[in-house]
Amino acid sequence: MRQVLDVLSVVSFLSMYYTFSIYGENLFILDGQRGLRSFQIHIHMEVPDEFTIVAKLNLRSDPNTINGSSDELAYSSKVQYLPPIILTCLLPKSYPSNIPPYFTVSVQWLNSTRISNLCSMLDSIWMDQPRREVIYQWTQWLQNSSLSYLGLDKEIVLGPYGIKYIGDRRAVSRSVSPDVDVLAIRSFNDERCRENFLKDIHECCICFNNYAVFLSRSSENYLQIFKFVSNDSLIEFLERLPCQHFFCSKCMKTYSGIYVSEGTVNKLQCPDAKCRGMVPPHVLKGMLDEKEYERWEYLMLQKTLESMTDVAYCPRCQTPCIEDEDRHAQCSKCFYSFCTVCREKWHVGKESICLCKLSTCRVSISKRCERASR
Repeated sequence: MRQVLDVLSVVSFLSMYYTFSIYGENLFILDGQRGLRSFQIHIHMEVPDEFTIVAKLNLRSDPNTINGSSDELAYSSKVQYLPPIILTCLLPKSYPSNIPPYFTVSVQWLNSTRISNLCSMLDSIWMDQPRREVIYQWTQWLQNSSLSYLGLDKEIVLGPYGIKYIGDRRAVSRSVSPDVDVLAIRSFNDERCRENFLKDIHECCICFNNYAVFLSRSSENYLQIFKFVSNDSLIEFLERLPCQHFFCSKCMKTYSGIYVSEGTVNKLQCPDAKCRGMVPPHVLKGMLDEKEYERWEYLMLQKTLESMTDVAYCPRCQTPCIEDEDRHAQCSKCFYSFCTVCREKWHVGKESICLCKLSTCRVSISKRCERASR
């Protein structure tokens, strides 16, 4: 009997060693309870392309509000990575010969009911192959099949919130509230994207040279500058625009400078021909020198004003003014009151009228008088 126990101990030890080597940094050894071995495995999901998280915020205080009402707001965001499913196991002394591991499943982006369904599936996997090592099968199924099993192939709706769950105690939802959960999921996704970026070889979409990461330093918002190695020399590389395309700093500076010098700033977009996404102001500020950036700001203001149909320029000081429905405007700088059609002085008095004799102005005045008499 003692020899049998010794053999089982050796087998169990080898099984644990094999488990540790498979999961590496995703496995965490916990303090044992009553001499039993305990550990956690962080299981990272295989997330489908274009996967979306949705958080619904009900503006009514009434918990019985019907879903889809006009008082319900929804936030959605596409992600490439989800925070891991955490499988916590406690191995009984008779595992795997008699009973399965004691376990809990913890997830931030699932409610307790859905997590309970996962727990039931893990029970079924053990029942299908009793008295065999099952932890590897559990983790593989959770990683590759759990989303499709729950019917979450394209999106997941977070919540519901504020509902007390009474059911499988092994199902642990770490969901807190829409704002907390969305922030946690977005932060995890951004960090994983950044980690993968640092591991890859990148091609500048303008000069088509390939660069490998050597050293990095971060800055605010979308703009992050990295040092890359190319032909044994260090080059600053723009990590990403909001559209996720990458460019070396030298190419981006030249590209931006051309559009600013030519005055075609409305065409200053992502250089990728199939994208044409926006280049944010803080990115341009890092690419252009001070004079170029001031010119870009001035040109963008002019382009914006020209596109506004209710903007007229003061005949005296050329300050932009807002035109009212009577084709009248008053300068906020010199306080000159004028007709936006003929640009002549607007008569100030009880019955303010344009003093010119243009037919278009008279029509405008006539319409105004008709409105006043109603």
